[in-house]
Amino acid sequence: MARAGLALIPGPALAFERYSGALTGTDPSPPARSQLARKLGLAVALLVATFAAGGAFIAYVAYGRREAESTGRSVTALAAAIAGSYEVYDASFRRHPAASIAESLATRTDIARIEIRGHDGVARWTSRPEPASLLANELVLPVAKHERCAGCHESEPNPIGQIRIATSQTVPFGGVSPEALSILGLGSALLIVFVLILVERLALVRIERLVRVLDQVEGGDFMTRADVDSNDEIGRMAQAVNRLLAKITDLRVEGIESQRELTEVEEELALKTEIEEKTQALLEAHNRAEHANELYAAANEKLSLANQELARRFDRLRFLYEVSRRLRANSATDPTEALGSLAALVHETLGVPETSVLLLDHGGVVLTRAFGFAPGALTTGQRLEVQGTISGEAIESKAPVYVPDLARTHRRVAYRKDAKGSLLCVPVIVQDRLAALLHFSSSRIDAFSEDERELLVSLGSQAALAAANADLRARLEANQAKGELEKKPLIVDRQIDRHVDETTGLPNRQAILETLERAAQGPVSVVMFDVPGLRTVTELLGAPAADEILKGLADFLKATLPPETPVGRYGVDQFLIVLNRINAQEAKALAEKLERSVLEAQAETGVTEPVAVVAGSAALKVDTDAWSELPMRAALAARKDAAESGFSDESGEDLPEVEAVLVQPGEG
Repeated sequence: MARAGLALIPGPALAFERYSGALTGTDPSPPARSQLARKLGLAVALLVATFAAGGAFIAYVAYGRREAESTGRSVTALAAAIAGSYEVYDASFRRHPAASIAESLATRTDIARIEIRGHDGVARWTSRPEPASLLANELVLPVAKHERCAGCHESEPNPIGQIRIATSQTVPFGGVSPEALSILGLGSALLIVFVLILVERLALVRIERLVRVLDQVEGGDFMTRADVDSNDEIGRMAQAVNRLLAKITDLRVEGIESQRELTEVEEELALKTEIEEKTQALLEAHNRAEHANELYAAANEKLSLANQELARRFDRLRFLYEVSRRLRANSATDPTEALGSLAALVHETLGVPETSVLLLDHGGVVLTRAFGFAPGALTTGQRLEVQGTISGEAIESKAPVYVPDLARTHRRVAYRKDAKGSLLCVPVIVQDRLAALLHFSSSRIDAFSEDERELLVSLGSQAALAAANADLRARLEANQAKGELEKKPLIVDRQIDRHVDETTGLPNRQAILETLERAAQGPVSVVMFDVPGLRTVTELLGAPAADEILKGLADFLKATLPPETPVGRYGVDQFLIVLNRINAQEAKALAEKLERSVLEAQAETGVTEPVAVVAGSAALKVDTDAWSELPMRAALAARKDAAESGFSDESGEDLPEVEAVLVQPGEG
């Protein structure tokens, strides 16, 4: 209705018509006068004229009646005056017919007062002694001196007095009858209704139709048209809308035609391009045929490289197995020999260009073994100064140190000057004691990938086990030589060294895998408990902080799990839980419960930087040889959970099945 109201004003209608004319290419000139305004003005003028005529008629009728009443009252007052004069002159006036007229006049409400006054102005007689109010008109008539008045008023002038007649206040519209007023009011109401209907027919209904047309256009119907029933402003606005819609329709038709032509051109171009491509393909067919042998040769070369990569990975697997077998079968009593054997195996099997062993004793650091270096480049047995070197940093932190580019660091190599390339230093820790350092170096920059570094770091724990076993054998032989050997305690210590993780006190990888193998005789499930942020903690806070986290998690698992539930340290940042006769759903529920429990425990203790953990589960329902795949499947589930939770896989163990081959219980 807001748009309908605006249409009543000639200005917006004219502006819209000019705008539509500009779009359609026409320039309609505005009319001399507004036809719609003239029609509405005639309707309003008719209404005003009717009211004016009715008011004039009422005033005319009222005026006539008041004149008639005034005349009647004057006559009546004269009669009363005559009756009054008779009453004054003759006592027998009461018997005169005029007395009844006087009494009648005295009782009328439209005559306020009748007074007879002398020539001196003193009232001689009045019809109402009390003061009168609401006087509208007063008539004063002189009383001529009559011959009958000579006896009493002989000496008085003529006229001898005056008659004053005062009428009451005129009642509004008193001169119009109620019937006339009713007829006049009904006629006025009908006239108002007629004018409103006329306005609605002339403007509102037509504007509403135009608004409906605009709403249809807004909805996308450009084929609709507005009704043109007159040549006034609304009619011209409808014509302008129709012209605008016609122009829009023409533009849409032209757009459709243009789009169709464009589509045809595109199809022709596509067909031409396709023909050219096929022609070019035919021309190149001969060249491709000539290069077929070269491509075949390249494919064979790639296949050969792939086979070499597979062979290299197989060699790594065989190396890991060989390391595990040799370390268990090694009977050396000198830790130097055991570590040297491991370093030689790494140099020969993995192809690490340079490997060396630095042994720590009470006298300092000694270079004991070196493989891959140029003859005469190193002297074994020499004591080294490790202050400010990469070796010194590893000794201080008890953590691996990797330098991808020796030329870009201020740290130096303890046993070599002007070293270039990359170097990885792995500490060998035996029962919280740093026993040796394994150095793996290459002349290439960043020669060791993350997988290779993880593999070489894991050899550190194997080297620690080899050194511990060698030391144990040396002690055993020494005690046997002295005759003071007590076999049972030493065997117990040996089993503890082989099956207990030094940091957490839990069964180590070998022990927990042996437990899993025994449990695999029936239905069994495993839960892999992973700490994805442990590497970051080690890099930022050092190895002691990471060890504290591992110890805390180990204590938490021992306190949370049932007493008979086997749990051990599987990897650097992994714990493996073996669940006998537990199905997959129960194992998954336990994994989720452990995650929540760790977070809740950290929240209760007020830890400001909580350590995130993830857990994955896998189940084996029947007796099968695939039990060794359970840790890998559980680790993959944990890594998937870590990825969904936003943690990066920092463990670097991309091949958990390789780790399963590393130590197979029951072998050797």
